[in-house]
Amino acid sequence: MSNLVEANDIAGLKVYGQQQVDYTVEGKSGCDYGYAVARAALLRSVAVESALNALTGVVRKREQKLSDLGTALSYVCEAYAHFQHSGKNQAHQDDTVTTSGLYVVADVLLRYGLKSGDDGLSYDKGTQTGTISNANANLMQTNIQYMMDKEDNYLQQDMVSLQSYFSRRDQALSLAASLVQKVNNTMSSGIQAIR
Repeated sequence: MSNLVEANDIAGLKVYGQQQVDYTVEGKSGCDYGYAVARAALLRSVAVESALNALTGVVRKREQKLSDLGTALSYVCEAYAHFQHSGKNQAHQDDTVTTSGLYVVADVLLRYGLKSGDDGLSYDKGTQTGTISNANANLMQTNIQYMMDKEDNYLQQDMVSLQSYFSRRDQALSLAASLVQKVNNTMSSGIQAIR
């Protein structure tokens, strides 16, 4: 921002012993100090606003990812519950369940780059179904819950950053508004003194 506001001494002009300065703001010369600082504050608030918009987009994507992982987790829990309620014993640990919900799980994991070949979840695009074993359903349930916890931690950090950006933007706008108000008050006082 320093290249947007330049201060140049006005040669030979001093008022009350102070060198007078001509401020150039974004290439426009002849600006007074109040305008220069208000403009710099406004430019800062605009820069913070664009960063704020970018971070808001990141937060929305994280929220969507959390929602999608929550949906995937519910389908994995449903598959795991199938094994628990069907009375499977230890000798049948390799039995599998096939549902359309597990296809959704595979789709979510693929979309976010979380699907690995060794997760035990197979899917068929033609029938849009997925298949998983009892042991793998239990493991996948734990893994997805871990992914959700990790994503939730990132989301919390982003929210703290977002709050910081809001504060910085509000502070910059407040500074600009305060300077404009001071300039107006100074002009009013000067006009009253002239009368």
